[in-house]
Amino acid sequence: MPISVILNELKSELKGGLNSFYFSLENVLKRRLREGIDTEYKKLLKIRLYPAILSIALYEKGEINEKWSIIRWASLYAILKYYGELDYEIRDFLYKKLNLHEDLAEKAYETLKEILKGDLRKEQFIHLQCFEVGNKQNFIRHTGGFMDMRGASAMIDIATKTAGKVVSENLGREFLIVDEAGETIFLSSPKFAAKIEEKILEELSQDHLFLDVLIFRGNGARKINVAPNDLFNNFGEVYLLSLLSVRDLSISDAFTNDEKNKIKPSKLCRSCRRDKALDDKEVEKQIKKLVKRNVNEIRTSVCKDIGPICRTCLASRLYGKALSDILNNLDKIKLENDDIKMNETNYKDNFVKYIIRSSAFNVLRKVMEELKEKGKIKFILGLDDYNYRESSAIIALIMGDGDSFGYLKSRTKSLDEFYLLSIFFSEIMERGILKGICEILKLEDHIQTIRGKPIEEQEISLYLPLTPLYIAGDDFLLVIRGEHIPRFIKSFYKGAHEIYDRISKSLEKILVRRFGISMGIVAGRTDLPGLFLYDASLQALKYTKDVTKRYYSEEERGKTKFSIQASLIYVKSSLSWNLVRKICGISSPKYFNQYYNTFLYIADGIESPIYNSLKVALSGEIIRAGDLREVMESFLPESEIPPCMAFIRWISDIARKIDEEKKAEAFRDIVKIFIKSHGNIMKESEKISKGCLIVNEDSWKWLYTLISLLDIIEDRGRGELGIDQTVDFLQEIGGEIIGNA
Repeated sequence: MPISVILNELKSELKGGLNSFYFSLENVLKRRLREGIDTEYKKLLKIRLYPAILSIALYEKGEINEKWSIIRWASLYAILKYYGELDYEIRDFLYKKLNLHEDLAEKAYETLKEILKGDLRKEQFIHLQCFEVGNKQNFIRHTGGFMDMRGASAMIDIATKTAGKVVSENLGREFLIVDEAGETIFLSSPKFAAKIEEKILEELSQDHLFLDVLIFRGNGARKINVAPNDLFNNFGEVYLLSLLSVRDLSISDAFTNDEKNKIKPSKLCRSCRRDKALDDKEVEKQIKKLVKRNVNEIRTSVCKDIGPICRTCLASRLYGKALSDILNNLDKIKLENDDIKMNETNYKDNFVKYIIRSSAFNVLRKVMEELKEKGKIKFILGLDDYNYRESSAIIALIMGDGDSFGYLKSRTKSLDEFYLLSIFFSEIMERGILKGICEILKLEDHIQTIRGKPIEEQEISLYLPLTPLYIAGDDFLLVIRGEHIPRFIKSFYKGAHEIYDRISKSLEKILVRRFGISMGIVAGRTDLPGLFLYDASLQALKYTKDVTKRYYSEEERGKTKFSIQASLIYVKSSLSWNLVRKICGISSPKYFNQYYNTFLYIADGIESPIYNSLKVALSGEIIRAGDLREVMESFLPESEIPPCMAFIRWISDIARKIDEEKKAEAFRDIVKIFIKSHGNIMKESEKISKGCLIVNEDSWKWLYTLISLLDIIEDRGRGELGIDQTVDFLQEIGGEIIGNA
């Protein structure tokens, strides 16, 4: 679509103000990204980004003695004229905004030409400003409760979006580059950088929002200024410099270290055990700042089974509950732009406006829109909702993060590339999550049908088997049912690859290495401590990223373009850090192919050996976890059986049963996949044939992943239908669980 057509569609937004115009232009850029990047798209990027540079130049040079708003309008005029997109109607409209100051508009145009020609290359009058939330992981995990994690994550994201809103209101939307994942990056002038930072802190320090419990960092007071040419040719280096120049910005401390030492144990918060608890009256007072009705009900839900609670924990739990409540009651809210026209929820209008700014809210609202034909969908509120009638269920905490996203950003040459990459990363993650969630709901629909309750026949329809904890930028944190792991990863790949496939050719100068997303997954019963699941999934993610980086460093594997990979830790009965260390341990740096093959992965459309083994196990004669457990145990180091002997024994057992055992053929196929997973793992320099099979002390990990997945899937069948019908359940649902349907 020609730019002239797009701008014509945006004329009404332009009349609503510059911020409205630039915000709508951002949405156009995100939408058109899925169609590919062409010359017209690159021109749109410049129309979105360059007016900010020009406005700062005009202000700093002092050649235009006008209000800031007039300077902004003049900058847009100059950009549109320079790129040949200034039609008569827009020109006349802008002249009216500029009070018919044609000289002013032309002066802006001439300054723009100086900037783009490089005449101002040495004039360092631009400040790349960074405002971020510090110690994010510590804040998210400060209690380990899932409601706290969800709320803490929302608070971080809302604080980031709020900082972006302050920038838009005081400078302009066009100055904002990124406002996600705890990081707000924007262009400003050295003359008002510190003042903007103060305005952000002022907004975030409002007592009734509780956002002042966060730790903030910024570089508004640092005199690190750059020239336009730095933004056009060395933006990645400028970005790194901006991140390195931030300092702590303290809003307030609840009490000093000396006061902490004087707190009696009985006065400590029962949730985090670190801060001073509020008394009952203060708890109610704090809740009433955000809640307008059913205060006691919300207080009971937020403070249940905790006892005395501090302001920080109360805030994170309130945000966590509000996010789920508002998502589950979207029909009670009516929005027009940023204004609330109807709010029949329990929460005050201002609080609702903050909640709906979060990335998690907007992604999950899209999920509900895509699934609206299923009827009334609601998100699970507490982990108890996952459980079966007579036993606890298995959940999986998934922590995902983009591979080398930070590295790629730091390598960008220009502001255009950086902004484009930021959109690209967000769209890939959002589309992957959307596709993954939608597909596991289809699976859940089938499982409910087996139980005799198809979704369409239920009153609510269904509680979506998902607990959203954090979704923003290039990382996410989710809880799903354990048996949904294989399908979620495969569907995530499909969704993310849709975006990658359409635009990767346009970014080949930037995406010089494999592009992908890594995940760390920890599965266990709902009664496992949330803090353990979080910390263990973080270790699993680090392990996935480490193995993946080293695996793809090999020259012969460097041709891979796009991959999604996930490691799995299954804590079946009780938490065990020893198990986490064993799974995430790397005993030999030679065997990264072997480690990588223990992951659930899809690389350029090729599925991992674990996926292939699951297909074998869940089709035809069902292979169950118990059928392979003894084999795995013989591979464990503590069995004292040499791994090569354990492998020979496994082969011998299958050979003896080949004529009498119905499952023997399936076992044989799994062995073949095992062998392929352990072959081709040595470098040429090791002087060992590439076809050589290497069975070693880590070979048990491959079997462990397969057995864990089978046991998790079987558990759903046992929990829903009983032990006697587990095999029937696996035969009915096996293909869908691994994403074949």
